Amino acid sequence: MKKIFLFLLIINLTFAREISFEEALEIAKKNNRNLQIQELTVNQKKLEKNSKVKELLPTIQINSSYEKIENQYEDEKFNNSLKAKQTIFSGGEKYNDVKLAKHNEELEKINLYNEENYLRIKVLESYIQCLYNKEILLVYEKSYEDKEKELERQVEFRNLGLVDKTEVLKLESSLYQTQGKILEAKNNLITGNLALKTLLRIDPREKIQVKELDLKTIQMKNIVLEEDIKNTLKNGVQSKILNKNIDIKESETSKKLSSFFPKVSAEYSYNNINKDKFSGSFSGHQDDWEWRAGISFEWDIFNFGSDMDIYRSSKLDVEKLKLTRDEELDNLRKNMINAYNNIFTLEKSMESNRKAFETSLETYNIEKEKYENRLIDTIDYLKAEEDMMRTKVEYYNSKLNYFLAYEKYMVLRK
Repeated sequence: MKKIFLFLLIINLTFAREISFEEALEIAKKNNRNLQIQELTVNQKKLEKNSKVKELLPTIQINSSYEKIENQYEDEKFNNSLKAKQTIFSGGEKYNDVKLAKHNEELEKINLYNEENYLRIKVLESYIQCLYNKEILLVYEKSYEDKEKELERQVEFRNLGLVDKTEVLKLESSLYQTQGKILEAKNNLITGNLALKTLLRIDPREKIQVKELDLKTIQMKNIVLEEDIKNTLKNGVQSKILNKNIDIKESETSKKLSSFFPKVSAEYSYNNINKDKFSGSFSGHQDDWEWRAGISFEWDIFNFGSDMDIYRSSKLDVEKLKLTRDEELDNLRKNMINAYNNIFTLEKSMESNRKAFETSLETYNIEKEKYENRLIDTIDYLKAEEDMMRTKVEYYNSKLNYFLAYEKYMVLRK
């Protein structure tokens, strides 16, 4: 039964699906509901814009009516007409409706792009957690393997009376502790992988393995802070969103201004009236049909200034949005500087952790050789091994954090 279990475990690991970060991101983009909702919103805004554009065109109507008059003689009348109506002037209301609809569509497109950037960081954070959990497990498994071999040697030495029993017990205790850490690491790895699969919306039962990140993709030479800040504040995603909100509010304000102007429309109709039969109202003689043309004029000349108050209030909203934009851009500048400094701090930290790991690894190899030759006791050996494992994990974690910091900066400057 044990052999069957081991065989199935090997099969699962062999056929686990290996995915890179970019592959995981593409899967997330394809399956993410927030992105799907945002794409539908973009399509909605496009349809709304098309609808507003079509409202500038004339409308065609067919009207038909029936009238029955009861007096000393019963009389029936059927009327039919074909009408075309065109707005000539609306004080800019129709034009601003179109302009507003275009701004809303553009805003949702920007929001879609911004949602993709947010998803990139979210996937990367989950992906990095999986890498970290995998590394922790590998470190503990290697430690367990080394300790197990050393324990066999120490038991032989004990049987030969070359070492004290306490040395064997110390090593056994450390081995059991490492075994517990392995179980915890495996659980963290399973939990982390499940979180990533949930984010990607793939089958939780599917076996996946995450590939290592390539630090060579980090191009620090392409980062020029002052130029990045200048471009981001002018053309970045956050800047575009803030400016587009101002454009929308300005269009809404201009639309309110249209209430001060008259509304003028032209109407053309082709009518056939007062027929005593329904069929006759369609097939009557040509002379029975007549053209009619007219212009309608509507203007609210006084309403105690309520429209003016609404217009002025809307203009104040525009000013408020501009102040909010300036405040948000100042915060964006600060965040970019902090993100930039964080990259270089983590880069130096990564280099320091690399040197610390190399030193502790060399120390561990020396102490291990001494321990094998019974020149030091178990406590010294286990301390050297613990230092080596800690610095190895810290170095690996600093590489992951360095990659994440770089990606966050790149998203900020988009």
